[in-house]
Amino acid sequence: MLDDDVERHGEAIRSRLEPAAGDVPADGKFELVQDSGQIWLIYVVMLLYGLLFSFVDPAQAAFLRVLVPEDQLADANALTQTVRQRLRLISPIAEAGLFAALGAHAVVVANVVLMLAAVAFPTAVRFRESTPEYSGDSWHHEITEGVRHLAWTAVLRQLAVACALTMVAMDLAEKVGLAVVDDSLVRLAVASST
Repeated sequence: MLDDDVERHGEAIRSRLEPAAGDVPADGKFELVQDSGQIWLIYVVMLLYGLLFSFVDPAQAAFLRVLVPEDQLADANALTQTVRQRLRLISPIAEAGLFAALGAHAVVVANVVLMLAAVAFPTAVRFRESTPEYSGDSWHHEITEGVRHLAWTAVLRQLAVACALTMVAMDLAEKVGLAVVDDSLVRLAVASST
């Protein structure tokens, strides 16, 4: 639906600008957290990030379809996924190092700067985009029709369920892995301090 109903360039920019704007109040919220009774503020900010970032991937995919010729789209998508996965490995280490060296405020400032850079790059790209074509149906009707089509097409339904279960399993495995590493590091730190 995003591909057909909105201006791709503008949506790619807006989807990155909203979390950056949200990071400024987040800075204040992190500064307000003084004890474990106020930790809920961090969870609220993380929930809002999750909701806002759910628009980034579809906007990026739609924008990429406009920028890259059809015959090079598979390579561009592969490169995008490779970079994204490598950043998922590098970012936590870099942020943990920044946090350890300079504190939470430096991490928030770095996030805002990087999010604004993510807005600046697509803004600098100049191209001619076709006007979005509207079907004339309401947004609710289009979503309902899409869900109905997904439910009544056996192959799509099976694929959607398999993808959802795979994502849940991968997320769980990632969380368990991080918890094991975290616990191991704490035990190592305690053992080395005694």
